[in-house]
Amino acid sequence: MRWLCPNDATVILSEDDLLIGEKWRSGMRMDDGKENFMGGEYREIDPPSRLVFTHGWENSQLHPDHMTLVSVQLLNDANRTTMIFTHSNLPTAASRDGHIEGWSGAFDNLAALLEHLA
Repeated sequence: MRWLCPNDATVILSEDDLLIGEKWRSGMRMDDGKENFMGGEYREIDPPSRLVFTHGWENSQLHPDHMTLVSVQLLNDANRTTMIFTHSNLPTAASRDGHIEGWSGAFDNLAALLEHLA
């Protein structure tokens, strides 16, 4: 909950049962006070190297009920881990660009947290 949101947001909700076929739900509050909620279902879980889940916005007026697919692959290379992150089935170029910005902010938050913990 400390990093999985853009830089201008705070995670306010995280609900999940990390099992294939189970649902997850998350919410964030933007700096302007707007709250966004999303959710989906776990499709693949292969610890510690792979996670695949659907992703959709609950309050999306642009693309209601549109589900996308997120795949996270972790590759271990000596003392380094490489993440391959893919978010597919985005409905428009604008949606793709918005998600790139949001995920990039979340990954910046993760890098800062890992640096702090090191």
